[in-house]
Amino acid sequence: MTCCHALAALLVAWLLIVPPPLTPHGTYQHDPDVNAPLSKWENFGKFGGASDCERERGRLSNFLKDPTMLANEEQEPHWYADYARKRLDASKCVEDDDPRLRGE
Repeated sequence: MTCCHALAALLVAWLLIVPPPLTPHGTYQHDPDVNAPLSKWENFGKFGGASDCERERGRLSNFLKDPTMLANEEQEPHWYADYARKRLDASKCVEDDDPRLRGE
């Protein structure tokens, strides 16, 4: 590996992305659109490496499984937490220079 290749590898960041809803905002269904192109997915965080991204994905998953998260259902409806879990379950960690993020 040349010096330039090594430097390029260090500059690559990883993104945690989640799929968009099946329908436009305001009319949420209980499933995310996992077939949407990655260019339509939402960036949920930027990380220095794949392992950092996957670790955050796991941390968020554990958070959403915590029953105390649903303690105030009047403020956040129960279906919304289910929807958030489904989006996170379908999430991906991808390199920030992945051409699919630009719709290529």
